[in-house]
Amino acid sequence: LNLLRLTYTAVAFLYVGFLFVLCFQVLLFLFMDLVVDAGLTDDYGSTNPLKFIGTLLSVPVFLYGLSTAMALGGAFVADVWGGHAWLRHVGQTSLSSSSSSNHDDGHDQSLQLFLALEWLTILTLLGIPLTTCIIALWVRVDDWWQITLLTWFSCVTVYYVVFSFLLMFYEVQAAWLILHELHPEDSVEHEEEEKENDLENKDDNKEPRKASILTFLIRALHHRERFQYSA
Repeated sequence: LNLLRLTYTAVAFLYVGFLFVLCFQVLLFLFMDLVVDAGLTDDYGSTNPLKFIGTLLSVPVFLYGLSTAMALGGAFVADVWGGHAWLRHVGQTSLSSSSSSNHDDGHDQSLQLFLALEWLTILTLLGIPLTTCIIALWVRVDDWWQITLLTWFSCVTVYYVVFSFLLMFYEVQAAWLILHELHPEDSVEHEEEEKENDLENKDDNKEPRKASILTFLIRALHHRERFQYSA
């Protein structure tokens, strides 16, 4: 089992290495375009201000997006090395919330989930690419190695994308629950009370209080800034 996990981790780490090279190349070309748009490589010094400003404003977006991709890649490698601890926790939480079973049934469901994740991992990271390699060698394809690498890269990419979307979904859900606890007045459960208060405010010639998704997002950004810049 440890040998399988070491193999999974090596495959995931190799994929994250390719991802790092891709992110680095994107940033390199971005800064090269920034220098070209500034006119530093032209003998006549001709510049396009709008294009330069657009490229300059895209730098923080690319930096944040690609750094997030690398952070997700690190979490992906750590989860593979840890025996899919996070995925098993998410699966067990979903199963426990959807069914009210006893302790023995919960243990059986955890075991089934563990086996399903192990089979899914071995098929995605090793099984499908090795099967593709064997079939390509059997039919004597000249570029069998290229087909095998593309199949392996596609399988690991699908695994990584699914893992990243699940992680981002539960992070957003956790942030939503935290804001729900910090600001219960904006929750859906208080909708009827808000309607009654709005009617009373109208009767008192006061402006009704409106809670929108924009207010929720502003508060989320405010709490993130406080967490990021606080000591």
